[in-house]
Amino acid sequence: MIPLHLTLHNFFSYQSATLDFSGLHTACICGENGAGKSSLLEAISWVVWGKSRANSEDDIIRIGQKEASVDFVFRSQEQVFRIKRSHRRGQSSSLEFQIETGQGFRSITGKGLRGTQHKIIEQLKLDYDTFLSSAYLRQGRADEFMVKKAAQRKQVLVDLLKLDHYDQLADKAREIANQGKAESKLLQEAVTRLEATLAVGPELQGELQAAEAEVAQLQAQQAQRTNRLQELQHQQAQRQRWQHQLDWAAAQGERLEEDYERDRRQQEQLREQQAQLRAILEQAVEIEQGYKEYQALSAKERDWTEQFSCYQDASQRQSQLRQELDRRKVEVQQKLHQEQAQLQACDRQLEQLQESLQREPQIQAGLAQLAQAKTQLQELEHCHSQAAPLRQRQQRLQGDRDRIRAQLEARLEQQQQQQAQLEQRQAQRPQLEQALAQVSEQIEALDKLRVYHKRVKEKGLERRSFLDGLHGSLQEYGRRLGEMDQKRALLQDPDAACPLCDRPLDEHHWQLVVGKHEQQHQELRHQHWLIQEQIAISEREIQVLRQEYRQLEQQLADYDRLREERGQRQAQLAATQEEWELLQQVRADSEELARAIAEEDYAPGIAEELASVEEQLAALQYDERELALARGAVERYRWADLQNAQLEQSRRQMQQLQEQRPELQGAVEVREQVLQELESEGETARELRDLQHYIDSLDYDVQAHQNGA
Repeated sequence: MIPLHLTLHNFFSYQSATLDFSGLHTACICGENGAGKSSLLEAISWVVWGKSRANSEDDIIRIGQKEASVDFVFRSQEQVFRIKRSHRRGQSSSLEFQIETGQGFRSITGKGLRGTQHKIIEQLKLDYDTFLSSAYLRQGRADEFMVKKAAQRKQVLVDLLKLDHYDQLADKAREIANQGKAESKLLQEAVTRLEATLAVGPELQGELQAAEAEVAQLQAQQAQRTNRLQELQHQQAQRQRWQHQLDWAAAQGERLEEDYERDRRQQEQLREQQAQLRAILEQAVEIEQGYKEYQALSAKERDWTEQFSCYQDASQRQSQLRQELDRRKVEVQQKLHQEQAQLQACDRQLEQLQESLQREPQIQAGLAQLAQAKTQLQELEHCHSQAAPLRQRQQRLQGDRDRIRAQLEARLEQQQQQQAQLEQRQAQRPQLEQALAQVSEQIEALDKLRVYHKRVKEKGLERRSFLDGLHGSLQEYGRRLGEMDQKRALLQDPDAACPLCDRPLDEHHWQLVVGKHEQQHQELRHQHWLIQEQIAISEREIQVLRQEYRQLEQQLADYDRLREERGQRQAQLAATQEEWELLQQVRADSEELARAIAEEDYAPGIAEELASVEEQLAALQYDERELALARGAVERYRWADLQNAQLEQSRRQMQQLQEQRPELQGAVEVREQVLQELESEGETARELRDLQHYIDSLDYDVQAHQNGA
């Protein structure tokens, strides 16, 4: 993996940074402590593997920001790739994996964050732990590889050198070999089955001939059975025709039975009707007598009906005439009432107009006062026409002066707000200094702890080197003890030769050699035991040192963060110094603005022009209140003008009403005469009297007619 381009946004202490590695074979990044050198490498590890030194992903985001992102372009296996990872505070991260093509970068992102991360690791053939143990020696954890166990160190080397590729090839070769063996076994079993089949070939030939003879016999039987089947099918067809004829005959029999039953029911009904007719013939005399009575009553009913018809026609005509007479009377009465109402309205209007004419002296007095008020108003309006431009100019100048004052007040308020903010920040300066002092004390304590941490690490490496030497010595003594045991085993035979010169030994020399070997064996065993004790002690010491080393690592975990925090506190403290100078300037500006507003020391040209306009207005001796009073007087006496016009209109209306009143009086008298004629001497009244005489002459009694019916 060769880096080409790195872009950071709100990552740790970086707000925005871009690094271009194009054309660089070796790059060196230098800077003060806490400047953010390690953050660049942490950005690469976070964008590629999603892991960093931060306790949580939200901690990678710059203080005061909501989202961090890293864009990393690199070359791997002669191809250019791009990884973009971003994280928003309180949410999950987003990851995108791209490859460079002729048209630009093309996305090869997998399904979900985990799928994309798996694709990146497959492409790089490198995971995060291997990266930390080989390429990236993190600050304070440069011995990440050395403190791992032997199996873990071996696994890191396997992953780094891709030694597992050979294991995969071996597994694949074994799989292919097993598959070949299985196929060979299957082919061998098939060959065995074919050989067994060929061995029984003559027997199969005899069975084939017997089977062919049996097939010929079965074919002859099949032909006979086919003929028999055709005969049976012909008989079945004949049987079906006979069955159809039988079904038709049965249906005909059912229809004949239904006809017979219907004829029988009709015969019974005719017999019942015949019995009823005989009973009627036996009552013939009574029926004839009742018929004669019926004819007499029918003649009487016809007479009553004729009288009822005449009575009903006369009653209907009488009702119609009465309705017509009532309708005409109602129409005449309505017109009479309307004309009487008009006459009364005319009388009321005449009375009202007479009252209006009685107010003529008051109206004339009001007209005189109105003329006087209009004369005074004209004089004041002439003064107003001269003073109005000056008033407008005065208002405009006063408005400009007020606007300038409002701007100064707004500026003063803004300065005061800025002053309050700066004073609030300056109030936090002691807290920043205290926090910086605390962080500096913590860093100083951690620096001392780092020195002790380094000593513990060196002592651990020294003890491990010593332990490796002890293991080597233990193996050497174990080898020598094994050789000594072999020599002792050979010396168990009294006739054994000398282990050194291979010469025969007598009993004296044999005892000397045996004793010497026993002494050497005891010394070796003692040394072997001493080395084992030293190894046990060294392992316990290394375990204690390792535990202490881990505790120190935990205590030093915040070292880089504290250094960054100290840098931030120092930057904030420097900013407060600049804000202090700005605060002094803001205070001076605020005091100057407050003085100008209090003493009205602003816009001198406008103030002089405004004073000149006020002198001209004073020379005119114009008062808006007098003009308002004059206008009020004109409006107050405006009623006289209006009532004078109403007075003239009232005279004209009174003349018209006096002309209309005799006509309305005559119309009312005519309507009363018509109403009297309708009630006594009209044609409708005479016809009603004739109809009443005709109804009385009919002598028709409705109650007697209903009782007779």
